[in-house]
Amino acid sequence: MSQLGEYTDLLIGFRAAMTVFDQQIARHEYCVGVSAALLAEELELSSDEVRLVSWVGLLHDHGKMARVRGSQGSLAEVIHDDTLRTHPQVGASVLRAYSPSLELVAQGVLAHHERWDGGGFPGSLRAEEIPLSARVVAVANTFNNLRRKTGDAPQKQSLSAALLQVEAAAGFQLDPGIVSIYLRRFLHDAGPPRISSGAFPLHSALSA
Repeated sequence: MSQLGEYTDLLIGFRAAMTVFDQQIARHEYCVGVSAALLAEELELSSDEVRLVSWVGLLHDHGKMARVRGSQGSLAEVIHDDTLRTHPQVGASVLRAYSPSLELVAQGVLAHHERWDGGGFPGSLRAEEIPLSARVVAVANTFNNLRRKTGDAPQKQSLSAALLQVEAAAGFQLDPGIVSIYLRRFLHDAGPPRISSGAFPLHSALSA
């Protein structure tokens, strides 16, 4: 995982491409990447593991670029098309095409829509069969989706309502242990920790 530092330019390129393609998705990915990295630190993962989680968060929706390209409608109109259920596979395939060193990132991207109860996609993985990076990103992704406006949800949910939904998803959609730590830190404590220097890729350079 320490090899990921060698691919910073590639990450910048992926981020730039998504920003051109769809700024809302780019911002969403950035928020998920930061939140997931903070949560990974709260889980006391190693710096390499935190970096892996942040990469997965930053790139988890990149497969949507290939799926929507050429559509006559807006992204909001096609976002729930059945073909978009393949965006994890598309994103993982792109990463694997670049380098075998990105395999763990690809695995996390591929699995970010798996569910703790086995009802997710694309592999119907359950519980700890799901890569840890994907389980961490799934919590951050769920919360961020609840807190942002989309074509399907023009009104974002309140902070308290979003946290309650995340809590309700524990043991069904989301890893209950990770949810417990997420809620303890971000709901009951003073606030998120400051991320360690160097753990989050492009910490000072990336913005969306």
